[in-house]
Amino acid sequence: MDILKAVPNSILWILEYPADARPNLEQYATENGVDPARIVMTAKAPKQEHINRCFLADLALDNPMTNGHTTTCDLLWSGCPVITFPITDNMPSRVASSICKALDIGPDSICNSFTEYSNKAKHYALSTLADLSPDE
Repeated sequence: MDILKAVPNSILWILEYPADARPNLEQYATENGVDPARIVMTAKAPKQEHINRCFLADLALDNPMTNGHTTTCDLLWSGCPVITFPITDNMPSRVASSICKALDIGPDSICNSFTEYSNKAKHYALSTLADLSPDE
């Protein structure tokens, strides 16, 4: 919610899984001053549709507890930057950081705290917005 509040016109686009997460997430957004309409939840899609979706994202915020595995590869392959935070030493939390290290993009992608994760996401998003603004 902190990232959504800091980045104008941004949306959080996530997989609707489990389906009953929607009302809880919408309530949490409202309680934190974020319009729930800025959270877009989509169902699982066939592989080609999933790959095509990757090209639409500007930044992937990896789930710290259970990272994207194949999805992280798909996003990076499509050119979408990924920010990850391996919160535990368990394998599911380290996958995305391992992928980023193997691609030699670790320092730009791997965070060591939620604060760094949030700040890096906000910096990237706001810098991208500044790059898109017309010259004055």
